[in-house]
Amino acid sequence: MLRHKVSRSAMPSFAIFQIIFDMVIIFASSITVCYLFDHESIQLYVPFISLVVICFLLVAIVRDFYHSLFSTRVNALFIALLKVWSIGFWSAAIIYEVITLFSVPFLFLCCWFVATCIIFYLYHLLFHYLGKHFFRKRVLNVAFIGRQSQGRLLARNLKKMSWTNYNIVGFYDEKKHSVSGIERKGDFQQLIKDAKEGLLDQIYISDSSELHKDIVYLINQLADTTCSVMLLPDIFTFSLLRSRIYTINNIPVVSIYDTPFKGLNAFIKRVEDIIGSFIILVMISPVLLIIAIAIKLTSKGPILFKQDRYGVNGKLIKVLKFRSMKVMENDSQVKQATKNDPRLTKIGSFLRKTSLDELPQFFNVLFGDMSIVGPRPHAVVHNEQYRSEIMGYMLRHKVKPGITGWAQINGYRGETDTLDKMEKRVKYDLEYIHNWSVTFDIKIILLTIVKGFISKTAY
Repeated sequence: MLRHKVSRSAMPSFAIFQIIFDMVIIFASSITVCYLFDHESIQLYVPFISLVVICFLLVAIVRDFYHSLFSTRVNALFIALLKVWSIGFWSAAIIYEVITLFSVPFLFLCCWFVATCIIFYLYHLLFHYLGKHFFRKRVLNVAFIGRQSQGRLLARNLKKMSWTNYNIVGFYDEKKHSVSGIERKGDFQQLIKDAKEGLLDQIYISDSSELHKDIVYLINQLADTTCSVMLLPDIFTFSLLRSRIYTINNIPVVSIYDTPFKGLNAFIKRVEDIIGSFIILVMISPVLLIIAIAIKLTSKGPILFKQDRYGVNGKLIKVLKFRSMKVMENDSQVKQATKNDPRLTKIGSFLRKTSLDELPQFFNVLFGDMSIVGPRPHAVVHNEQYRSEIMGYMLRHKVKPGITGWAQINGYRGETDTLDKMEKRVKYDLEYIHNWSVTFDIKIILLTIVKGFISKTAY
């Protein structure tokens, strides 16, 4: 099971200094290695160095690296930085050699890569030392009010903060019950008393409709203290999908359901689809021709079959497939294929079991209606059926449908003859949207090559 992020916030203001610092390290290490390696030809490496920095920043943005800065332990932060640096560096090396045909010496690449890793590690040790001896000297006493699940989750995350020493004092509630992992310290009057006596530094209040009057009263009373009071929005009631925190003219906004493909992410995903689909179409063109001839020789009818499916945001698209049946079902007349289905042509069963009938959909990807990786598109009639039976079903359409997907890799492709199977497929589709990244796409593509083409449930 993949780890879900609760929400993605705006980049912290101090992150710009970290970006600049990382860029300085990359440039400094590159110039140093250039000087030691071949100081007379430093100018030849400047375009490559610039490309490495650009790729590093792009990978960092895509992976939300600077959004979560200082929110995890030092070792975890260094490992995350090392992943960003590795992907950015070697991607830039491959792109530069393909585009310019200028071969950067491999020894230079290795020396620069290793030198930067060492410097990254040393400055993380330095920051850890400074944080331990300076920033963590003061202990902040923290208390919680309201929804228990939010309090427990926030308490666990505060303890992971490497730059601040949080002491979880306890949980205050009118009801006399304990919270797992957090001690109950008393009722709201006790909270106000402790706050006025200076026993608390920060108070986190989970907003909720049932406690609204109490929350208003507490906030007014806490104005007579020096405590920092934080209000947690009541978003845990919902199953979040790519949740983000925004500000619009200083008004805080939390998205509950959103798409990962906005701005730079959308551009990267589209470039990934264009390059990937073009290369694949060139490689499989002989296979496409052979299948087209075989379909024409073994059954009457067109080679390709166009079927209406829901695309991104629920808009209708025409999905291309090699015709594998004697009938041309569409719209409200679609019936899922079953084992030994009499509608299949002589080679139809083979095409469907091996997913070869899906190959023309790479043209859909090239034209922008689909992606290589994404939730598989269902017939319109099936969408209308399942959207009323499965909660969150239509959220699959926050992204473009794909040729392969996370659900298919986990065994949910082909016939879905029970509601439970479709629910599992939707679950994996939403998990993909929630955790999307370029590396996740690459993982799904590689797994598809290894095990995703042939299925016992595809008829």
